[in-house]
Order: sequence, then structure tokens, then C-alpha cells
Amino acid sequence: MTDSPGLESRFYIEVLKLLLQVITSDDQIAPEELTHFSTVARRWNVPASEADVLMERLKQGQPLPAPDMGLLRSRPQDVMEAARTLVGVDQRIDAEELNMLVQIRELLGI
Repeated sequence: MTDSPGLESRFYIEVLKLLLQVITSDDQIAPEELTHFSTVARRWNVPASEADVLMERLKQGQPLPAPDMGLLRSRPQDVMEAARTLVGVDQRIDAEELNMLVQIRELLGI
């Protein structure tokens, strides 16, 4: 059984929310991370308005929305792949990012 288009889009919006948490985990926002975020949002067909709101919150230093971990647990391997890819996009992986990946694995139950 495949997800309906609405559920698929909702899943990817929640992944994007999680990716924002990863981007900010080391208190350094690399331009490559922002570019990657925008690229995957387009690739996943997330409505531009949704991605723009998330990006604007990040840029303005507003609190980031918490992702729906229940929904993300439905596809934990996809979530981990997205997080690992983002962590490596700037060619630097620091302790905070590694800790974030461990936390994500735990929250996903894997």
C-alpha cells in the first residue's frame, strides 16, 4: 500500500522540520546545509509555501517547529538517510551533529 499524496507531502514536511533541528544542532548554519534543505524540499515536492515558512523561521531565529515523530517513525530508514546526508553536506561532521544523529535514531526506535 502506498501513501496518499497528502500523507507523502506531510511526511516530507515533518522530515524538513527534523532537518532544521539537525542544521542548528552545531550552532553553525552552513550555506551548503541551507542549499541542501531547499533542494530536497523541491525534490520531495513540498509546497514552496511550507518550505519558505520553515526557512524564514530559521533565518529569523524563531523557535523551530517540532517534527511529528510518530509520523517519522513510519519510515525511519528514510528519515535517517535524509539526516545523514544533511550532516555530511558541508564536509564537516562535529560532535553535536553526531549526537543529534544518535538522538534521532533513539527517537525513531532504531
